[in-house]
Amino acid sequence: MAVGLDIGQTRTGVAKAFLAENKIIIKPLKILKNPKSNDLLSELRKFNFAELVIGLPLDGYGNETEQSVKIRNIARRLQQRLPANSSVILHDEYCSSETARERLDSLCMKRDYLDDVAAAVILEDYFKLLGKKTLFVL
Repeated sequence: MAVGLDIGQTRTGVAKAFLAENKIIIKPLKILKNPKSNDLLSELRKFNFAELVIGLPLDGYGNETEQSVKIRNIARRLQQRLPANSSVILHDEYCSSETARERLDSLCMKRDYLDDVAAAVILEDYFKLLGKKTLFVL
């Protein structure tokens, strides 16, 4: 159904969303360390998805940042190389890392990196914005 990405300077978090029992199940999958675009594309091709939701790091006022310009360029390159039936969607990732950390803390789960959970938070926020029922699974 959908794959979410939280693209950072050194790591990229990957999450997946799929439909089950009238809900969209969202699950963090993995963290890729320093993926080159070909590696990222190879990873994405393992999934069957219609939407690729990429977190867009805007500032607290919704303005572009240096990193958001880079993410837009990555998204554009990915869109050109993905199948025609896949769409790339940029979604504001504001506070996704903080939300991911809070979720892990509430479950007493300690992790060095939370990029995959942040990618899942981005997906969850995107679907909630569309009015969909979601279930977040760690």
